[in-house]
Amino acid sequence: MKKLLATFLPALLLLSACDSGTQAPKATAQAEAPAAAEAETLVVETPPIIERKVLFGNPLRFQGRLSPDGAKMSFRAPLDGVMNIWVGDRGDFDSVKPITNDTGRGVPSHFWALDSQHVMYTQDQGGDENWHLYRVDLASGETIDLTPFDGVQAQVIAQSESKPGVVIVGMNDRDPKWHDVYSVNLATGERTLLAENNGFASILVDNNLEVRMATTPTPSGGLSVSVKDGDAWAPLFEIPFEDVLTTGILG
Repeated sequence: MKKLLATFLPALLLLSACDSGTQAPKATAQAEAPAAAEAETLVVETPPIIERKVLFGNPLRFQGRLSPDGAKMSFRAPLDGVMNIWVGDRGDFDSVKPITNDTGRGVPSHFWALDSQHVMYTQDQGGDENWHLYRVDLASGETIDLTPFDGVQAQVIAQSESKPGVVIVGMNDRDPKWHDVYSVNLATGERTLLAENNGFASILVDNNLEVRMATTPTPSGGLSVSVKDGDAWAPLFEIPFEDVLTTGILG
């Protein structure tokens, strides 16, 4: 009998140790069960829905601008629910008043003339993308269309401090594919042809608002830059395709 106990006792002790070890995870699992059940009952609150007018409605004020002489300020803001241009004394919001009264799609963009006496803005009709350039005389309140031609798209090219009452505008009234370059008098609206465009991607003027350079697309997707030489154009250098989006003529 003693020999049997001596033989089986170590095995019994080993089985007892293994059995006690397997019971511990059961107790832990039983302890974790209520916590898991409690976690499953947690309620996730739904965030509030953002109102449509917050995402798509008109801003209170937008596109703030300061006049070149620093005396006036302008911005776009709703007038009877339509975005229009407002002008007032710098920093004095009680002095502002609307200088446009659009009741349709609103005024999409505006900027100051360098004479600080006129505010300009662009607008198309019914989304046709034939952008016209308008100017408002702040003294008289008069608004005129500087590009009053049906089916013509205007592109503002430049202004200069040396000629503050003039704006250089591209218009495709001669050929719909290309924008010829005109000098436009802000006070009278009179325009003067500076250069015809017969295939240029862009035409550039200098600080005296004289035509100086032009760019032409190349077959490889780059741009060829030319300089005006009398009535002709002389190639100057080429911008390769990989640099087109990050290269511009500064002066």
